[in-house]
Amino acid sequence: SSGINAEWPLRPGFGASTILQEALAGMLQRQRLCIPPKESYFQWASNIFVENYTKLQKAFTNANMPVISADGGFFMIVDCTKRRFKFQDSPEFQSSVETFDIKIAKGIVNKYKLSVLPLSLFYGSDSKSKLSSYLRVCFAKSPESVDKAVEIIESFE
Repeated sequence: SSGINAEWPLRPGFGASTILQEALAGMLQRQRLCIPPKESYFQWASNIFVENYTKLQKAFTNANMPVISADGGFFMIVDCTKRRFKFQDSPEFQSSVETFDIKIAKGIVNKYKLSVLPLSLFYGSDSKSKLSSYLRVCFAKSPESVDKAVEIIESFE
C-alpha cells in the first residue's frame, strides 16, 4: 500500500485565491521533505494522471480524433476534424454560424453527455479560425470519471 488515502484529494480548483494557492504550494513542498517519494502525493497524482491521459488518448485516437501531445498541464487537445458524427448532418448543425469546434462540442455534450470544451473559446477573434478544429479535454479527474469517459468515447457514432 502507498499509505495514501484512496479517496480523491481535495482540489482548490482553477479559481482558488492567491493565498489558498500559496498555502497549498507550501504544504506540498513540505510534504516532499517528510514523505518518501514512493508514498508521495506527487507520485500518486502523477501516476493517476499518466494513466488517465493514456486511457483517454487511446480512446480518442481509436475514435479517429488524434490527440496533440503536450509537455505538461491537465488538459489534452483533441483534433475533431477527422471524425464525422451523425449529428453533423442535422439541420441545426448545418445552419449554425458558430465555429466548427463549438458545434462539435455542443453535439458531443448534448448527444453523449461528455464534457469537452471548444478551444477557440479561449482565444480572440484573430485566432478563432486557426483553432476551430480542436477540443480541450481535462484528464485531471478521478479514474472512475475517466473510465466512464472512455466508455462514452467508444460509443461515438
